[in-house]
Amino acid sequence: MKKIKLMNLPKIENRASILFIDPLKEFPKLIELGEISERISSTAFYLQNISDKSNQLVAENRHFRAALTEFASISELLKLKYKNLSIENLEYPLLHFFKELRVTNFHIKSFKTSLVEKKMIWSGVYYPNDQEYEFIHSFLIIENCNIELFTSNKNFIKYYNHFAFHSTINWVNENQQILGIKHVFNAALVQYCELIIEKLFNNQRLIN
Repeated sequence: MKKIKLMNLPKIENRASILFIDPLKEFPKLIELGEISERISSTAFYLQNISDKSNQLVAENRHFRAALTEFASISELLKLKYKNLSIENLEYPLLHFFKELRVTNFHIKSFKTSLVEKKMIWSGVYYPNDQEYEFIHSFLIIENCNIELFTSNKNFIKYYNHFAFHSTINWVNENQQILGIKHVFNAALVQYCELIIEKLFNNQRLIN
């Protein structure tokens, strides 16, 4: 049974100014991890870059799926040398959600998405001289973000406490309404980076 603790779910901020980060600038120590750092950077890249604006939904889906693949590969690479940092050995439900979403989508059942527009206000928090102004932000939502999406996933059936995982799905569905599923995914990536930094560098020793 894989343990996940709901208390480890992060807070999702309702601020467009912190939608995405450059993890290698935010956590420069990650560069020392070689290919692992490349996969972290690639996940961030696909979360924030849309190359084809002619069909935004198709482009958003393509990049979101690519981000899921890169994210899962971070855990697989860490497992080779730092086993305690592979997602299955961590009690952070959001990391498990996106790892299992990748398994579900690629092998079992596709998620359905749509674009939602939301009126927002640029507050100038980080740039005090800027004036406030309204703008429209378009973000990706998983329409079928519910327990039925995962019921055919053998990992979900065999390895998870159903109440805890169901609660995680409900939490994701609620919080994706703030600024989209990619915003929630970015929070998971940040959380994973913070864990890697804490365990590998702040403790001044490598975990085997």
